[in-house]
Amino acid sequence: MDKSTVDKCYICLSQFEQQTVGSLDNCQHVFCLECILQWSQTANTCPVDRITFACIHQRRCPGGDIQKKIEVRTPKKADDEEEARDAVICEECGRSDRRHRLLVCIHCDSGYHMDCLTPSLNTGPEGDWICPECAVTPHHTGKNV
Repeated sequence: MDKSTVDKCYICLSQFEQQTVGSLDNCQHVFCLECILQWSQTANTCPVDRITFACIHQRRCPGGDIQKKIEVRTPKKADDEEEARDAVICEECGRSDRRHRLLVCIHCDSGYHMDCLTPSLNTGPEGDWICPECAVTPHHTGKNV
């Protein structure tokens, strides 16, 4: 990992200066350690490429030696597993919170918080909703029209 190519956190977009950084065991992205620790409380997938991770590597700087390996644990209760399977992650912000504000596309099952859309929505649509991607890409439903 070359420090010149990794100069800011992919989550908060702050420049790396003196803060401790964290990288993931299954991809090359680097984050402020605090940012990725907070992220890992709700998701164990990389915020950039969505690859699942089980461990965060604490480093002094991007590309530095691993100081500590922090294992990420996900709850194993049946209710949590069912909720995780049903969890929808906003394609814009990468979070699954504020479920009452999440819209799910009827074509691709992608989710978006109403306030993450451009322009944002104050209220959900009446009936089915189609995401911005599917709105510009024709989908065949298999029904004869």
